[in-house]
Amino acid sequence: MTPQSGAAVRPRSNKPRSILEAGLPDPRPVTTYSVEVVGTNHLLVTLDQPCVIRSPAWSLVDSITGEVLTATGVEIVSPKQFTLEFSSTIKDSMGFVEVPYMDTSVQNFAGGFVKPGAQWFRAAG
Repeated sequence: MTPQSGAAVRPRSNKPRSILEAGLPDPRPVTTYSVEVVGTNHLLVTLDQPCVIRSPAWSLVDSITGEVLTATGVEIVSPKQFTLEFSSTIKDSMGFVEVPYMDTSVQNFAGGFVKPGAQWFRAAG
């Protein structure tokens, strides 16, 4: 008795399955933003285009000590603005905000993300 062969197996292709595997840049648009200190422990983030905002927990970095202060709360003002709340006072030496890479908590309507990394928003005092 001869064993029956299973389903035909297609040979694997070396062709990349996605643009990322091919080494091409992500075609989704990146959203930029500006930041303003509001009060002693809040930041107002204004996005350059409307986004779906969930619950970002962006951080501030102290340019002198390297201390990181992570947001403890968020209030969504509009599809282009939200306020980050911090548990302590924002020091004058905290001059840049750090956005996680491919942060899914803030995405534009084309599926793109906010510009990642650290961005200066004021001169360190």
